[in-house]
Amino acid sequence: TTTGSGDTTTTPLLQIPSCSSCTAVAEVKPNSWVGMINGTVVCGSVTGAVKSIEGTAMTFFGPSACSSDTGLVITAYFVAPGLSGDKANLPAQSAAVEYYDNVTPSNIAAAFFTREFSLAIEHYTQQTGGATGTFSGRAQAANGEPVTITAGRFHIIFK
Repeated sequence: TTTGSGDTTTTPLLQIPSCSSCTAVAEVKPNSWVGMINGTVVCGSVTGAVKSIEGTAMTFFGPSACSSDTGLVITAYFVAPGLSGDKANLPAQSAAVEYYDNVTPSNIAAAFFTREFSLAIEHYTQQTGGATGTFSGRAQAANGEPVTITAGRFHIIFK
């Protein structure tokens, strides 16, 4: 936005409303996710988490705690052998994110397998199917504006 005095300020066009249910945390509970979109903390539950038989791909998803009409879907691909056997510090080869809106329906923000969005598994235990990890990067709003995703964390259990 430019004012008449020549001052220039920028305000992100995509502003996510905050809710008291979500706070930035160092460790997330099982079957949940948390992160920041353009500086606003968002969080939610994980209602599904699956990985490929080969362990080279995974997807998890779930609604936002702030609005059941919004939620998160993340898909990631790993170099073989990927998530086969216990792992620690495993970066994804590529990852995609969608923060969706079920009302319109559309993506509020999305990044599809670009180098600007990343995911890493911190710990994976094959016996329990539990995995913790991080995600962050750049995405795009539906109107094409850039969106920053930071401090993303998840704790999923593959079924």
